[in-house]
Amino acid sequence: MKYLLAPLLIALLTGCPTTDVVEVKPGWQKQPIKIVGCKPVVEYSGRSFSSKGVDIPVPQLGGSVKVGEFTYKPETLNTLYRNVAILDALRLQYCGDRVAAAQISQAAFNACNERVMDQEAKIAALAISATQGEAAVEEAVHKYGTSSPEAPAPKDASTKNVDAIAASGLQEKANGNAPMMAGAAPGAAPAASSTTTLPPQVAAIVRQVPKETLLKMARRPAPSPASKAH
Repeated sequence: MKYLLAPLLIALLTGCPTTDVVEVKPGWQKQPIKIVGCKPVVEYSGRSFSSKGVDIPVPQLGGSVKVGEFTYKPETLNTLYRNVAILDALRLQYCGDRVAAAQISQAAFNACNERVMDQEAKIAALAISATQGEAAVEEAVHKYGTSSPEAPAPKDASTKNVDAIAASGLQEKANGNAPMMAGAAPGAAPAASSTTTLPPQVAAIVRQVPKETLLKMARRPAPSPASKAH
């Protein structure tokens, strides 16, 4: 698996800064796993959002239409905001689901870790596109947003399962609920995501997104290292 993490290592992910640590004793190995909780990699303010050092105004919230030297159509930045928020919510959901996934199997735990990093890479690509002009934003949104092409369901059963659980769990969270991941051991601690609420504006966006669209966006391939460097 592309982002396979050694199960004996502490599950630390870039962009997940928090002091919350959950220790899980999985049935598939003797050593416990310490999983550091996650926070969004996107910061939201009244009229804008920022990620990867890029501050992007949101016209529908009263923000301007300029990012650096570029002037955008209002709808372009509004659409960018909506798609970044959805991917940020998906990333946070997968990140929280790692706790319960680790109690199910190593494959489920690794699948959640891989999805976390995929969503983070897509968020970064969308944010950086705002520094490159209208055409770049439209291209990035087409690749990773709600209007992106369909992504095939994964052949790996564990990945397919964590995808379905994440999409359903995110919808529940957006509506104020947070169920435990199916398959977790009886009496196990709830997933970290169950104690991490979505920002209100993000929850409002996610509530309007069908489960099928959440799955598609989660499964869209992340940008390759070469394309990110470009």
